[in-house]
This record gives sequence, C-alpha cells and structure tokens, in this order.
Amino acid sequence: ATLSESRQTFVATFNPSADVFATSGSTEKIYIRDVQTHNIITICEPSQSSELMDGHRSRVFALRYHPLDNNVFISGGWDDTIQFWDQREHHSVRRIFGPHICGDALDIEPSRNLILAGSWRRHQSLQIFDWSTGNLMKDTPPDFIPSMIYSAQWMGREKLVCGGSEANIAKVLDRSSLQAMGQVNNCPGGVYCLHCIPLAKSDTYRFAMAFGSSIYIVDNKH
Repeated sequence: ATLSESRQTFVATFNPSADVFATSGSTEKIYIRDVQTHNIITICEPSQSSELMDGHRSRVFALRYHPLDNNVFISGGWDDTIQFWDQREHHSVRRIFGPHICGDALDIEPSRNLILAGSWRRHQSLQIFDWSTGNLMKDTPPDFIPSMIYSAQWMGREKLVCGGSEANIAKVLDRSSLQAMGQVNNCPGGVYCLHCIPLAKSDTYRFAMAFGSSIYIVDNKH
C-alpha cells in the first residue's frame, strides 16, 4: 500500500508492537497512524500559543519510540529541541533544549535509559542524555573530528555509530569516552543515513551507510 501526505515526509517509525506508526516531515505535526487502516489516530503538535514549547516549531527529522513503551516516543528537528510525547496526548509532555537534528539522529538505549542525539553542527555534534531527567550525561570530546552529524544509532550497550558531512566519515565510538574504535574515512560524500544490526549467533554488528548514489556494507567485530 502507498500512503501520501500533503507535505514532505522525512521519517516514519513503528511502535514496539508495530500496530501503529508515526510520521513527520516538513511541518511541525507528527501523525500517529493505524497500521492496518493508515488512518490518523492522533496529531501531535504544539499549542497555538507561541509562549509554549509543547511541540515542534519547525521541520521534524527524527522519531524514536521507547523500545519498552508502545505509547511514548521522542522527536527532534530544526528547532533545537528533543520533544517527549505520549501518543495519547496532542502536545509534548517535556523537552530537552540544544540538539540541532537534521536527519535520523535520535536513538534510545533501553537498559540504561539513555538518549543518543546527533546534531548537524561542528561542535557538540554528538551527545548522550538521561531519559528520566533530561540531563546531559556525555558531550562531544574536544578532540572529536568535526563532522556535521546526519545519522546516529546505538550499537548494543557499549558502542554507537554515527555519520555525517564535512568530514564525510562514519565512526564506531565507545559509549563511555566517545572515542573512535573504528571509522570509514574519506567517503565520497556526506553519510546521510546508516543502520546497524547484530548478526545472529555472532559478536559482529553489520551496518549499512549511504552517501551520494552509493551504499556501503561494513562488519564490525566486538
């Protein structure tokens, strides 16, 4: 089935049970849809009052449901906020100010309840926040090679992977230090998206990354 929206759609994600999915794009609205009918269940959006920041005020590039909750998700975009939502409510319930997200650069590590955020900027481009408090737990180290992050994802409990433009690299990083454990250098263009999965009965992760008209498949052994 094909679903069309009256806007540019940048991202879609399922909740853990895969009975609903959320979409976002070039407007501030996030649509929660039924998987079977595609009908909109809820529209998550800001209040009309410009004095409230209970939703996004610009494009929304990233969505991620909490892996242990069918109703709760986070979003990020151009307005430099991460918004926390309950899909049963129309407005966000809280927010984190700071990350400038321009791609699929939000992820949640459920065992420690940590949020990974990648920002399209030269400094503080990769940050880790505590889900419960919203506090910043880890910031980009001073010697981090500048890369404007488009995509970031947890790689198990102890690693993460990210990619971006300007430096045009993809990196596997240690969670505690944010130091590189491996990287793909000199990509022919910015790394606009990536995704990693663990291989069955193995200590290896495989990830795919895309730039320009190319896709690279890379295996990273623990």
